[in-house]
Amino acid sequence: MEIDTGSALSCISKTTYEDTFNHLPLLPCDLALNFYDGTKIKPLGYCEVNVTYGRSSKVLDLYVINNGTTTLLGRQWLSELDISVPKFNVNRLNESAMNVSYAVNELFSSYAELFDGGLGRFTGGRARLAVRADAAPVFCRARPLP
Repeated sequence: MEIDTGSALSCISKTTYEDTFNHLPLLPCDLALNFYDGTKIKPLGYCEVNVTYGRSSKVLDLYVINNGTTTLLGRQWLSELDISVPKFNVNRLNESAMNVSYAVNELFSSYAELFDGGLGRFTGGRARLAVRADAAPVFCRARPLP
């Protein structure tokens, strides 16, 4: 299993379920999961598995995904089994990051009028927006952040 703190649940592929856990009943679930890229998928179901970690033993839900590849250990299991994940410092400053920062600052100073915080005005020509006569406005809510 691969620890994934971005995953709320622990998941396995259908193939792993059939090879390892097929003796456990696959229970229905009403969840829809979101991948990191926004893709939604409905699990095939879940099975209840006996999990032992250290001196702790629990029955936990393991979700089965049709096209899953990597077996993921999600936050629910990490919490239930009291597994602590070390924090890694991934915000390292290197020379290339400093060069990018310098380049961005150069752009800001070269084109200061674009970044002054006020509204601008398009003066580069005419714009035309064609809308069908029977078009209805559509409201799309903002995508929630994790």
